[in-house]
Amino acid sequence: MKEVKIGDYVLGTVWSDGLTNDPWAVGFFAGTLQINGQTRYLLVNSQNKPIREAGYRRIQKISKQHGQWLITHGNAIENSGQSLFEIIRKKGDLNA
Repeated sequence: MKEVKIGDYVLGTVWSDGLTNDPWAVGFFAGTLQINGQTRYLLVNSQNKPIREAGYRRIQKISKQHGQWLITHGNAIENSGQSLFEIIRKKGDLNA
């Protein structure tokens, strides 16, 4: 995982595989917490409100364009069985 700093725009997934049918969110990285010896990543929305109190197991910094694409197409990709991280990798630069 590339270094992610507090305030970075990220994709977070509850499970490390990032499958589309599992809970996920797009938001801003706000820090970490430890649960049962595991690091969880905390995300907040644009109003600085926590998205999921228990955090996410995996995050990846993404562009605003990728985030918007995921939000817009979330329902369509939900049952694709793909990894969100793989989808983002394949999408490449959405501005290209």
